[in-house]
Amino acid sequence: DGQGLWAVGDARQAIYRFRGAAPINMKLFHEDYPGAHIKPLGVNYRSQPAIVKAFSSMAAGMQASIGDEFQPWQSDRPDNGGGVHINVATDERAEAEGLASLIKDCRVRGVPYGDQAVLCRSHTTLARISAILEREGVPVLYLGDLFERPEVRDLLCLLDMAVGGSPAGLLRVGTFPEYSIPRSDVLSVLRMHKELKDKEDGDPEVPLSVADMLSRALESEEISEGGRAGLALLAVHLEHASAGRSAWQVLARYLFGPGDYLRALLADGSAAGQQKRLAVFQLLQFAHEQRERFAGDGDERGYFLNYVRRLEIFGEERALRQVPDWADGVDAVRMLTVHASKGLEFRAVYLPGLGNGYFPARRGSEPCPPPHGLLPGDEEDWHNEEEECLFFVALSRARDLLYLSRACRYGRRNSNPSPLLRKVADALSCEADHPPDWLSKSTDSEQVGPPAPEEKKSYLSRKL
Repeated sequence: DGQGLWAVGDARQAIYRFRGAAPINMKLFHEDYPGAHIKPLGVNYRSQPAIVKAFSSMAAGMQASIGDEFQPWQSDRPDNGGGVHINVATDERAEAEGLASLIKDCRVRGVPYGDQAVLCRSHTTLARISAILEREGVPVLYLGDLFERPEVRDLLCLLDMAVGGSPAGLLRVGTFPEYSIPRSDVLSVLRMHKELKDKEDGDPEVPLSVADMLSRALESEEISEGGRAGLALLAVHLEHASAGRSAWQVLARYLFGPGDYLRALLADGSAAGQQKRLAVFQLLQFAHEQRERFAGDGDERGYFLNYVRRLEIFGEERALRQVPDWADGVDAVRMLTVHASKGLEFRAVYLPGLGNGYFPARRGSEPCPPPHGLLPGDEEDWHNEEEECLFFVALSRARDLLYLSRACRYGRRNSNPSPLLRKVADALSCEADHPPDWLSKSTDSEQVGPPAPEEKKSYLSRKL
């Protein structure tokens, strides 16, 4: 009968509608349980006053707040140099380079990389910014699409060859430094394989395994001396690795065997090297977790590769983008989607990509809409409400410093500022008496030419 039931929640942080977590659930609590007492939590213990003021000012006008008697939160923390900053860049590249500069400056001022986070509306934006931060020498923790990372593709090609499939993976594996097989030799091997495959129609006994192909190639006069040495070494390593029955065993035997692939990764002390090691760990862990799935099947390793292909085709590899718990101690900037940041907090938070159409994101198709009549309103209302909640969650992750940014141009199109920015600006003072430039609209939303070279580094900052 609901007696004694209690719940803690915030309608403004309901960002998982597709899992049933809509703001209406909290609003209807007192109707679902008549006589319920509502006790608002009025003190924020996480953020400095300037940040609390920012998301409090937004909360009052959110659709999720309609019907509530909202009282702005009070900050339990004193004002100790915290603030909210608005930054405007000429284009998306300058925006990311500006973030790199701000992140480095924060570290100089005593905020470790590990206490800083970049939150984005989409993985696409995260991947783009992450690549530029790495190029600028900022260590980041972000894997992106695991199976598309170069080092993971290396190992999947190696696995495919060890399974005994097509030698096409030699195009990639042959470039490993310890093999350095000339491309002309690789093409010769592939041509030999095709000739044998064509001959197989009349002679099914002709072997076509990768091991046999390499053996035949070593006897061919078409292969150069350098290519023959690389192929011979690869054949030894493949023979050692292919003794493993599962994908996990093959990968482990190769990486921890006589080859130099892992040794090179361990010797790389750069931020990029750290990312590569993390990606390889994720692949190994994934293969280890999946070993029971295909246990007992005739070709466990082949089934694993087909499973990876299905995950990629249907975009279901996103769970592998999460950084493992053991990496929490790594001093690198956290790169997260806003969805993944819920419940977390950081001393400095960067929220880029605040252009109209990027955040809030445009409403796409609803592959699995809620049953008709389950939620009030229409899909457009639901979308706008949830985008507001996402922005609120992003703002409230910051403890000391909050940096919001947008570019005047994304790709080849000018970009207007996100309407969400105005929801924050209305309750905050600005240095200028007139509307600030970061809220002004672009004059032309049509295609424009690339920015002039001197504009690339343009990056304006304004403190609120």
